[in-house]
Amino acid sequence: MDEDDFEYISAGPEGLDEIQMLWEKLNLLHSTLSSHFGDLALQRTFDARRNELQEKSITGWLRVDLARDRAAGQVVGYIVATLSQAAVGEIDSIFVEEAYRRNGVGESLMKRSLAWLDECGANMKSISVAVGNERVFGFYRKFGFYPITTTLMQKAIIIR
Repeated sequence: MDEDDFEYISAGPEGLDEIQMLWEKLNLLHSTLSSHFGDLALQRTFDARRNELQEKSITGWLRVDLARDRAAGQVVGYIVATLSQAAVGEIDSIFVEEAYRRNGVGESLMKRSLAWLDECGANMKSISVAVGNERVFGFYRKFGFYPITTTLMQKAIIIR
C-alpha cells in the first residue's frame, strides 16, 4: 500500500465518535502490556475517555485526524491532539490497525497533528506512553520525542 491508498480527514471533538472501535483496540492492547495496571485499562470506557477529551476541548482546542483506507472505506487509524490555553500541545491518543502499520499511516497522522500544533503556536508538545509499550519509543524519537520522567502510581495493596 502507498500514501494514495489513504484519505486523511480532520475534525474537531465531533470526530471522537469515529474512533471508538480503534480506541477500544488500543485500550485492550494497553491492558495486555501493563503488568501492574492492565485491570484498570479494562475498566476504562470509551465514554469516559471521550468525556475527558471533550473537557480538554472546552478549555483549549482538540483535533482528531482519521486515516481511511480508500478501498475498504473504513477508518484504520487515528490521532487525537489537544492544545491548552497555555499553548501546551499533547498527542492524547494514536492508533493504527496492525495490518496497516509500516505503511506510513502513523507517520502521516503524527506529521498532521504536529503541524497543527505548530500552526496554533504550541510552545511545548508531549505524549504519554503506557508502561509496557516502550517499543513505540523509536517511532516517537523520529519526531523529536524522548522520555523525560517516569511517573509511578501506587497500586492498592490489600493487607490481611
